[in-house]
Amino acid sequence: MIFRITSDPKYWGNGYTSEAANRVLAFAFEENNVYRVTTGCLAENRGSERVMQKNERITIFQTVRKIDCME
Repeated sequence: MIFRITSDPKYWGNGYTSEAANRVLAFAFEENNVYRVTTGCLAENRGSERVMQKNERITIFQTVRKIDCME
């Protein structure tokens, strides 16, 4: 399963992405027997990093530099 959340910058900082991620992951774990989630974001994307840190279901996440993605 690949899950990506994007939003209009005018909605950033309101907790909408955190809530969406929490609900999707709750559904995955509780209804579909998911046992592990791997997440990642660009190191420059502090908002996405914070969403992952705040979600209790995510225990492992990775940030990468843009150059790493281009190789």
